[in-house]
Amino acid sequence: MRKKVIQNILIVLGCYWLSLLIVIPIVMMNSKFTDGIIYIGTLGALLMHIITAIPISIVAFGAGILCIYSIEGMSQKKWLLILSLLYAMHHFTSFHWVHKPDVSGLLLQGMESFIPAISCYLGGTIVFNKLFQKV
Repeated sequence: MRKKVIQNILIVLGCYWLSLLIVIPIVMMNSKFTDGIIYIGTLGALLMHIITAIPISIVAFGAGILCIYSIEGMSQKKWLLILSLLYAMHHFTSFHWVHKPDVSGLLLQGMESFIPAISCYLGGTIVFNKLFQKV
């Protein structure tokens, strides 16, 4: 039992680490397309954070699928949730503000944090439902 838990922890951390390595060239390619775009107003700020979160969300979707395929047993969704929480916590720890942000800045940061987490959980859940669908 203890060996299986350690194995699953290493699988989840491996999926997360691999996805962070894969996302680097995708973010660089995305920045080539979005460089120089000026976002104006509240809707523009919302759109900017969504576009910034797209590359890591795509990779997180794949990491969720990889996590479901890699972990054995029926506790796959529990480990998928842990992987999703890693994505949510990554953005909260990677932002450093020079000045205290206003409420809208914090809300947009939270939104940008949870888009990859939701994408990861959605990808894993879709595959989980396909694998264990009763016919």
